[in-house]
Amino acid sequence: MNPKQITFPFSVRKPKRQSRSGRDLIGRSYREGYETITVIGICAQDDTRVLVKRQPRGSVTSLPS
Repeated sequence: MNPKQITFPFSVRKPKRQSRSGRDLIGRSYREGYETITVIGICAQDDTRVLVKRQPRGSVTSLPS
């Protein structure tokens, strides 16, 4: 019996890269003391940061997601 090498027609799959874009955080609200912090979007320059709005002050800042 002659041993033969078997080659499969597919390659090994690489693990999927987890997206750190923070898109799943949009719309969530958090409480910090008397303020409510709401995630309103993704930073245009860096998709690893999210834009948050603080109420009652109304300021918008960028934080890491």
